Amino acid sequence: MPVQLFENNATTLLDADILIGDTSLTVSAGEGALFPLPTAGDWFYATIQSGALIEIIQVTTRVTDGFTVIVRGQDGTSAAGWSAGATIELRTTKAWFDTVHTSNSLPAPGDVVGPASAVDSRVAAFDGTDGKLLKDAGVTISGSNTGDQTISDATISISDITTNDVSTTAHGFAPKGTNVGNFLKDDGTWDVPVSGTSVREPIINGIMNLWQRGTSFITPANGDFLADRWKFNHSSAGTLDISQTALTGTTFHTASGLRVQNTLRVDVNTIDASVDAGDFLVITQPIEGYRALPFVHNEFTISFYVRSNITGTYTFSVRNSIADKAFLKTFTIDVADTWERKTIVVPAQDHTGTWDYVDGIGIDLGWALIAGTTFHGTDDSWQNGNLFGVVGGTNFMATATNNFDLTGVQMDLGGLALPLRGMHFDEDLAAAQRYFLKSYNVDVDPAAVSTFGQGAFVANGVTHFERIPFVTSMRAAPTVTIYSPSDGATANVRDTTPTAQNRAATANSVGENGFSIAITTSVDGNSIVAHFTAEAEL
Repeated sequence: MPVQLFENNATTLLDADILIGDTSLTVSAGEGALFPLPTAGDWFYATIQSGALIEIIQVTTRVTDGFTVIVRGQDGTSAAGWSAGATIELRTTKAWFDTVHTSNSLPAPGDVVGPASAVDSRVAAFDGTDGKLLKDAGVTISGSNTGDQTISDATISISDITTNDVSTTAHGFAPKGTNVGNFLKDDGTWDVPVSGTSVREPIINGIMNLWQRGTSFITPANGDFLADRWKFNHSSAGTLDISQTALTGTTFHTASGLRVQNTLRVDVNTIDASVDAGDFLVITQPIEGYRALPFVHNEFTISFYVRSNITGTYTFSVRNSIADKAFLKTFTIDVADTWERKTIVVPAQDHTGTWDYVDGIGIDLGWALIAGTTFHGTDDSWQNGNLFGVVGGTNFMATATNNFDLTGVQMDLGGLALPLRGMHFDEDLAAAQRYFLKSYNVDVDPAAVSTFGQGAFVANGVTHFERIPFVTSMRAAPTVTIYSPSDGATANVRDTTPTAQNRAATANSVGENGFSIAITTSVDGNSIVAHFTAEAEL
């Protein structure tokens, strides 16, 4: 039965002029998704307004940002010509209130009449069209025929109630006795919710705000870190670009009120039409053992937001430190160019395999966009091997215009995905600096020509060593790169007096808390400036 559709706070602007007789229009790019998506005869009313002039239209088809089938001049208004920039909003209309007031579709009070085979005190499924009893669910209801009733402890199969794929948590089954306060999982068992504050979030930069190395990477190499703590793993005939992309047309807010503003975007540059056995494209976050420890060998839930211009099936994976154990679970992008939140419950793993509980890789999370047969395993299962794909996955690299966005990544202990928390920028930065830090300002790329944040000291003799402390203890002794602030030249410092010039420099005595800049051709009394980066990634 066709119905009128609604969304909260749907408002946009007309993208191009329309005439009185036009039966379609386009709204601002990316904002069509704020409005309902009618199917099977459904519709929504939208109000166009400029100044005091108002027209109500009925929209029966929307394609992305286009209202492609509209009926003009509804609910007592007249069709008019409109200029780009006019406001379009989804408002409550008189026609809707009239429909509610005059509706005679509700049945009169009284008993529902079923077939002669109906059995008293049994749970029944009903046809929404004519109210007839379809079948007996076979579960006894205890209690009187009036007031609250309870279902006995017998297991109830969702298939007995509906033919749709419905999560049990959506049906509001109330726990009793020892299960009060718990929640019902899809497999019919009860689980204990875990407080979002009891275990700290192990994922760093889950909302993609922090990009210390830069915000755009053209054909990055396999193994490169891009956004802080996010690693690019790739081997195929094609090439890709990675960038930080601002969200448009959609807004996510975390449970603490933070606005999610950015995403990690993967764009296909050159295609790989056929995925070979050894090909792979996996975006990963390796989590240090110390941070992963509460989750290792325990059930946990991963949730994330994804969007792509194509629908398809991809694989999420969890691997251990040396990748001899893997859990695989496919996820599907159901609607193109639409943000979707995915939730995956990772079952507890036994203690087989090699696990690092200290400063190595504790858990390696992965999102595989292509994976050759060498890396295929069984869906929804822990298994042996370096695996991150499942047979039947979509070839994301088949078309050069394909793109994929990931953000809002979160881990929760237990079998329940809690509302997105997110970390404040300063928290993400402090945590990420254990693995990568720099002397440059946060928004300045390494090797840039910049004096802000540079170290400065006076040379003492021809050979000079200057100790540079880190702002935090790093995971391990890092790889240090020294830069000249004047031109970004590596392995150089800048001698600013009396004639400015670069001088060769090396990093000595590198430890977790700092290093020494060594200059062997300095001039006693000259002023030296330098930048550096330090990397101790997993």
